[in-house]
Amino acid sequence: MDSVFNLNGLGINNVAYSKCEALRMIGCFEEQGIPVLGGDVFLLKDNIPSLTYDNWYCDKNPQESNQEYVIRSCKKAYEYVSDYNSDDFNKVLFSLVH
Repeated sequence: MDSVFNLNGLGINNVAYSKCEALRMIGCFEEQGIPVLGGDVFLLKDNIPSLTYDNWYCDKNPQESNQEYVIRSCKKAYEYVSDYNSDDFNKVLFSLVH
């Protein structure tokens, strides 16, 4: 399976990543100080991503510094992607909103 899928064909200006690539990208975002606002889960059907309607989000808390938010949002994204269960593990993709 490819590690990155373009979602433009679905009318979404984003890409979806395999689980391993999504986890790697979350680490890159955290290193660059970029929060992960949330994400969506897709399932490959005939090599075409299909939205599962599973998702997560992470809003910034009012008292939270930007650095604290980056760390917390990336941790939440990493845990969500890591813990996501599916019978078709090799066909699951994750888009990240940043």
